[in-house]
Amino acid sequence: MSYCTLVIGKRGEGKTTFIKSAIKAKPNYVFDVQDEYGDFNPAPHLDRERFVEECMGYIDTYCVFEEATGFFQGRLSLNVDRMMLSARHSRNRYFFCFHTIQAVPPQIINMCNYAVLFKTGDQQYDVIRKKYPLLWAAWVEVMDKRKPKYSKKIIQLQ
Repeated sequence: MSYCTLVIGKRGEGKTTFIKSAIKAKPNYVFDVQDEYGDFNPAPHLDRERFVEECMGYIDTYCVFEEATGFFQGRLSLNVDRMMLSARHSRNRYFFCFHTIQAVPPQIINMCNYAVLFKTGDQQYDVIRKKYPLLWAAWVEVMDKRKPKYSKKIIQLQ
C-alpha cells in the first residue's frame, strides 16, 4: 500500500489525469493553484503551511500537492516531514506532482513509496549529476523518443 507517491512529468504529459483516476470516488483534498480539479475537493487557496496542517487533520484521505515544485521550492517544513512520517497512522495517501526530477527535494524521494514518471523537462546530466539512481533507469526508458505521449513508468522506491 502506498502512502506517498511522486508524480513527475512536464506539462501536458498526463500527471493530473493519472491522479484524478487514482483519487476518483475517494475522500480527497487538493492543493490546486491551477484549478484543474474542478469536481474534486480543492482546498480554498490556503497558504502552504495551512494546507499541510489541514491534511494532517484528515484520516483516510487522498491529499494532492499539485504543482509541488512551487509548493516546496526546494525545502520541506517540519510539518511536511511529520505529515509524511505519520501517513501510515492517518491512512492518508499523498501525491506530490513535480515537473522535473531535479526539482524534487531529496527528502521527499527518501520518504515516498512510489514514483510515477512521465516525460520530464530534465536533461540527462541533471538526472545523473543529482544522483537519482532509483529513478535513472525508469527516466531513460520513459524519455525514449519512440515512446508515445502519456507514457509512464511506475517504480517502487522503498
